[in-house]
Amino acid sequence: MSTAFRPIPGEVTVDLTGRPAETDVAAVVQSAQIEMRALLFRRSEISKRIAVLRKTLRLVTDVEQNGDSVVPAPRVRSRKSAAIIDACRMVLKQATKPLTRSEITEAIRASNRAEITHDPKLSAGVTRALSHLLECGEANNTFNDEGCHTWFAVRDRAAPLSFAVPV
Repeated sequence: MSTAFRPIPGEVTVDLTGRPAETDVAAVVQSAQIEMRALLFRRSEISKRIAVLRKTLRLVTDVEQNGDSVVPAPRVRSRKSAAIIDACRMVLKQATKPLTRSEITEAIRASNRAEITHDPKLSAGVTRALSHLLECGEANNTFNDEGCHTWFAVRDRAAPLSFAVPV
């Protein structure tokens, strides 16, 4: 029986000859961490692609079954959802910096809009509204220094640019 070493494709191998034990462990841990980050990134990219393909297949299947056009019908929203979307839109337009979801929620509560201010699930409504504004292209998101998701309004492209020119 042969005991020759054959590495598995994609497996990380570390030469452990001539090094102290601590360095060997540190090298193994470091290479494992690098590979883990790369695999997690690939997994997230694959998950996004799978979601897009599922949505595409579902849309095509529905079109074949119903004989409808490929353009989906617009969703009907409740009055409260529309009010939360409008409130989020206004808060983002008035903001001077990107805001977190909780900051947007607090700004809406401070606005004293009677129909939505006392909603116990306002935070969830704000999350849905921000997703809607992102899909519509009215808002975008990024991360702040602490790694928290922040949101900001997208400038209207049709609006004229105005710059103050120093004299």
